[in-house]
Amino acid sequence: MPDPLAICFRRLLLLGLGLALLGATIPARANTPAPAHDPEAVYRQVREFFHQTLLHSVEGHDRATWQRAVEGFRRLCRENPTHEVAPKSLFMLGNIHHTMYKRAGSPLDLGEAITYYEDLQARFPEHYLADDALFLLGHILRHDKQEPERAGRAFARLLALYPNGDMATRAEEELRALKGEAAPPPREIVADQVKKTITAKGAATPPPSLAQQLGLGIRRVVIDPGHGGKDPGAISPSGLQEKEVTLRVAKQLAEELRAKLGCEVILTRDRDVFVSLEERIAIANRREADLFISLHVNSAPNRAAKGLETYILDLATDQESMRVAAQENASSTRSFSDLQGILMDLMHNAKANESLKLAGTVQENMVSGLRQSHGEVKDLGVKKAPFIVLLGAKMPAVLVEIGFISNPQEEERLRSQPYLAQVARKIAGGVAEYAGTLSLAAASRR
Repeated sequence: MPDPLAICFRRLLLLGLGLALLGATIPARANTPAPAHDPEAVYRQVREFFHQTLLHSVEGHDRATWQRAVEGFRRLCRENPTHEVAPKSLFMLGNIHHTMYKRAGSPLDLGEAITYYEDLQARFPEHYLADDALFLLGHILRHDKQEPERAGRAFARLLALYPNGDMATRAEEELRALKGEAAPPPREIVADQVKKTITAKGAATPPPSLAQQLGLGIRRVVIDPGHGGKDPGAISPSGLQEKEVTLRVAKQLAEELRAKLGCEVILTRDRDVFVSLEERIAIANRREADLFISLHVNSAPNRAAKGLETYILDLATDQESMRVAAQENASSTRSFSDLQGILMDLMHNAKANESLKLAGTVQENMVSGLRQSHGEVKDLGVKKAPFIVLLGAKMPAVLVEIGFISNPQEEERLRSQPYLAQVARKIAGGVAEYAGTLSLAAASRR
């Protein structure tokens, strides 16, 4: 199996990196700013700088010089999130950090490489580099991280999503090596085995989804009941506390998800204790969760304010979203200026596209379902705001506001256990619908 660096270099060539003589010096144009309005020109400039750095570096290379290329590509991603240079820059960032790991052995570089490859595929699944990113991810997990199970899932995902891509054959070889097989089982045989299993269990048994067969299903979900302990969250005029409501919904939601998806569910707290905002998402990252759902109850000075809304991590686009974010971030020790800087650095790690899909299905199911039994339910939609509890998530992550505790009508509903149970069921339905899109997306590419 070729070294992953060889694959990286092949892709760099395809991206337009012409090899230069080893004795050449870094051209002056590498340090000459390109027009700010031309992302491609900036990309070519940073790419050339990295190439020259790679050619002239030695085992004891100057990390600060490599970091200049890293910062250049990261800035391109932040400032041009929908431009063609974004996925290409993410790929370059993965290459750079993997190369630095090979030379210096820092596990932090390996983690960065993994993150960038994951982000490229998640944010730009249709890009021609997406399957390469998945292959390199699997290669790192198998050969560098020594995590065969995760590596197998990455290769299986590549085959499901990009069966005709140029990395499919290599992924099949990696999977065969992991399983110790001489040849892959024909897909027809696999399908026939599935049919026999279904027949044996009875016609009423639902067949396993493609996502489940290939390890693409939702295996682990972390539910975060907002606030707790010394932090009560929002409090209604009559004394109902947000922390009580979110914990009740979280426990019910956990039961619903286990029943609907058969997945493992972890709560960031299962009783009235304080957990910092930063620790909540750290729990999800450490446990390698597939989804993170933070539950909250809204409050506003205007007691007429009401409705349900679902948020993803991003910079706020309206005053109300900023107000809600400030309210939920109140228990953090970070200053707002710290948050802005961290956000700009970490936004490329947020699973923005998948988080948006998840938020959409959760919001739609929650609103439409509750309207059937409770009539008027105001749909405040899917919004974006800089919630600290979502910052740094390595999986699709959403924050759900299930009502206004400051509104008399909604406060009454939030006191009702049957109502909270129904909220949990509808959120679970949205998660199940999202999980279904993973299977459909995979099936459509086969």
